[in-house]
Amino acid sequence: MSSRDSIDGVVEHVAEWISLNVHGVVWIRYVSDASRDICIEKLSKYLVRPALSFAPSDPNDAAIWLEAQLSAIPKADPLPVISLKFPISLGGSEPDLIDSFSALNLRREKLLQTPLIQLWWIADRLSPLAENAAPDLCSWFKIRLVLNELPPESSLEANLWKDHSFFNRLRLTSMDQRKSDLAAAKAEVETLHNRYGDESTEALANAQSRLSLSLSASGQYAEALVSAEEASRLLRGLVTRSLEAFLPDLAGSLSNLAILQSEAGRREDALATAEEAVKLRRELAGRNREAFLPDLAMSLGALSQVHASRGEHDLAQAKLYEALTLLVPFFEQHPQAFGSLTHNLAQNYQQACQRSSQSPNQALLARIPAKSEPQ
Repeated sequence: MSSRDSIDGVVEHVAEWISLNVHGVVWIRYVSDASRDICIEKLSKYLVRPALSFAPSDPNDAAIWLEAQLSAIPKADPLPVISLKFPISLGGSEPDLIDSFSALNLRREKLLQTPLIQLWWIADRLSPLAENAAPDLCSWFKIRLVLNELPPESSLEANLWKDHSFFNRLRLTSMDQRKSDLAAAKAEVETLHNRYGDESTEALANAQSRLSLSLSASGQYAEALVSAEEASRLLRGLVTRSLEAFLPDLAGSLSNLAILQSEAGRREDALATAEEAVKLRRELAGRNREAFLPDLAMSLGALSQVHASRGEHDLAQAKLYEALTLLVPFFEQHPQAFGSLTHNLAQNYQQACQRSSQSPNQALLARIPAKSEPQ
């Protein structure tokens, strides 16, 4: 059996628990969203629906919201299995997320006696806070697991499509692999369309994002732009319906859309889209710096590409300098997790400086060692 805290180890233990057909909650603390999503994908054959994101509009109504989601799942034997993903904040507020656990704690019996097998995923640093806010609820969990493994950086399953640098990595794969990825992405969108129609759902929005990048990597730029626009439309619908729970996803989608608009020659649209993404991520980072500053750096990188396409090299250089200033402290603490993005931004920054009137900040670049191997 794999190490208990690895991706395969967690999958094996969860699958073993599912086979027992006993209702209750499996609590999984994880250190990487990408690793969590790989686990959920590996467990997808057991799930009765795509992973559910915890998104009550009010922390005080968290239990009522979750009860409604659970009651909508038909009873069956063997017991239905669902995955519930807790975000790192609720509406951009970490305290609101923790407060929602207090609400869950008050209605724990109804929630946990539901005839379902529930897989609850929560970030490692937030797990102790949630458990402290809901001690009685947590005492009812059937098993607890910790997912410590970071995903391989080259893994397609790692949801790296959220980082636009994955778009460039897709272009470097073989044509056969790109065709295979594109066929899978199209099939996923078709399946979800058949299931949800035009309803705004997280699963369909994510699938459209994957499809847009796969289409672009295959040279089908007009179709890629359509899918990217649809992904952003769906996420706007989720934001409207669930207040701010999906703002981080919308900001990421807008950054990807801006790049595609720029490549299609729609530079004014691209600039407005990229600036909106940066604005959203500045607001999120203002509420929770540790959680959202790397995402802000990513969106600043996308904005710099739009400026560069417009010949605004001084502005491109300034955005990249700001992005690196924000990201380098994270890179120094976690080089594996932030290495690829940091090196890509650093390379773009040096190129922007060559095209602008500015000299690169050597002290900043000195904090970014050269890559020891291709990333």
